[in-house]
Amino acid sequence: MHIKRLFFQVLPQLLAGVMLYTATRQWLDWEAFQGQLLNQPLPKTLSLILTGLLPSVEVLLAGLLLFEKSRPLGFALTMGFMSMTSGYIVLVLSEAFAYVPCSCVGMLDNQPWEVQLALNSSIFFLALAGYRIRENRLCPDTPARYRQDRELPKT
Repeated sequence: MHIKRLFFQVLPQLLAGVMLYTATRQWLDWEAFQGQLLNQPLPKTLSLILTGLLPSVEVLLAGLLLFEKSRPLGFALTMGFMSMTSGYIVLVLSEAFAYVPCSCVGMLDNQPWEVQLALNSSIFFLALAGYRIRENRLCPDTPARYRQDRELPKT
């Protein structure tokens, strides 16, 4: 099997699995997750909103990545989500807040913020690779409607 084709078939499922794993962990241990978010240097109201919003967004991203038609949007939104969470981590690491909270909100419990940032960056670049493969005709199975070399309708 062609390596690009294999990569493109496995990548969305891998990213969706990561998102579903994280959301499921957050939902299964709701009280601990909410407590961890309330420990972040964010307004209490925002932390409470994020408690419900973050896992929901992760499930939405997983769904977008699993379906062929929505996959390009899923890759793009995954990049955006990882950029936002990575931006927060950079603020924490640059000591922009009054205190450094625990890094227990992400996918990896109690790992240093640097590890969380490396993981987020890896997910971002995998999503970018998936998007670029899809959009730049690098995948031979990309349907014509998604390729940049497709013929435009004649007007």
